[in-house]
Amino acid sequence: RISSLPSVNIYIKRDDQLDSYASGNKLRKLEFLFADILSRPKCHHIITAGSLHSNHCKAVAVLAARFQRQAHFLLRTDRDNQDEQIL
Repeated sequence: RISSLPSVNIYIKRDDQLDSYASGNKLRKLEFLFADILSRPKCHHIITAGSLHSNHCKAVAVLAARFQRQAHFLLRTDRDNQDEQIL
C-alpha cells in the first residue's frame, strides 16, 4: 500500500478538470508558453501554425481569448498547390 510508505507525497494532475479545448498534452505544452507570454506586458499577439482543423490552434485561440491576447494562425491545408491545376 502506498499509505504504508514513509514520507511519500503523491500529486495527481486531473485532466478531467481542465478546459475541454485546452487539455492534456496541448495544455501542458502551452502552459509554459503562456507563462512566458503573460510575463511580457507588451506581448499582445500570438502567432502559431497548424493544419486547417488543428486542435493546437483551437487551444491557442481559447487561451489567447482567456488572457486578452490576439491569436493569429498560419494554416496549412492537405491540398496540393491549386495554381498548377488551373487551365
